[in-house]
Amino acid sequence: MAAIDLTIKPAQTEIVLNQSTSSYSQAYDITNNSSEAIRLYSSVETWIPADTQGSVTYSSSLVNNDFSFSLVNSDLRLGQDFILAGNQKKQLVLKISVNTNESTDGYYTFFVNQKPINDSASSQQNLGRLGSHLLISSNIKGTPLSLEVKNFTLSPHLKDIFQKINISGEIYNPNIHYQAIDGRIIISKNKQDLFEQHLFPHTILAKNFRTLSCIDSNQEPSPCSLPIPLWPGYYQGKIILNNSSTPSLTFSFFIFPYSVVIFIIIVFAILFLSLRKKHC
Repeated sequence: MAAIDLTIKPAQTEIVLNQSTSSYSQAYDITNNSSEAIRLYSSVETWIPADTQGSVTYSSSLVNNDFSFSLVNSDLRLGQDFILAGNQKKQLVLKISVNTNESTDGYYTFFVNQKPINDSASSQQNLGRLGSHLLISSNIKGTPLSLEVKNFTLSPHLKDIFQKINISGEIYNPNIHYQAIDGRIIISKNKQDLFEQHLFPHTILAKNFRTLSCIDSNQEPSPCSLPIPLWPGYYQGKIILNNSSTPSLTFSFFIFPYSVVIFIIIVFAILFLSLRKKHC
C-alpha cells in the first residue's frame, strides 16, 4: 500500500459559542491526492498541551463530556468506513453539540484514519491518519481576556554593540478560555522608539504557557532578538499585549562597547611590549 497522501481543510478551527448556541456544524474537505483508492474512517480525540512549543498529547484516559460529536452526512456515521477513490474529494460535516451550561473550553482533533483497502490485506501495511485541531470555547462571560509575560530574560548578561541580544520568555494565559497572542516588543533609547517587532500570534490554551516568538520576514515564528550593531548607552523596552496602551512588561539594559575596549587594550599591549623590547 502506498503511503497516505491526504489533505484536510481547514487544518485548524477555533470556535466561540455563545449561551444561546447548543450545536455547531463544521465542514471538512478530505482529498485523496494519490491515484489509488483508500479506505478511511473518521474519529474525534481529546488532547492536552505537551509543552510550550505547541505539541499535544493524546490519551484514551482523556475524556471531556462537555461536547459531543456526530457526522451530519446522510450516508455516513462517525467511525464508519468509506472508500475515497484516487484524486477524489469528499466533504464531511461534523456536528458539535454543547452538553453544558458552564463557561468552558474543549480541545479536540478531528481525524481521518486509513485502513487496509480490504479485510484480507496484511495488517503490517503502513497506515496513517490526518487530523484537524478543534478549539472550542463555550459560554464566554465576564471581563475581556488578558495574557501575562512570564520567565522573561535578556541574554547575554554582558551586552556588547556587536552581539545579538536575545529576548526570551513565555506568555501565560490565566483564563479559562484559549486566546491568541496579539502584541509587540518596542525598544527605545533617549525616549525615542528605535525598534519594534510583532509577536507571533500563537494560540494559548486555558491555564497554559507558550514560548515567546516573533514574526520573521517570511511571516513565520522565530526567536525574538535585537539587530546588530547597537550604539552604546541605556535602553528601555516594553512588551505590549492585546492592543493595550499599558505595557504588560517593562525592562531596561545597558549596551557597552566591550569588544572595542578589549581590542584597544590588546593593541596598546602589543605596542607597549614592542617598544619595551626595543629599549632592552
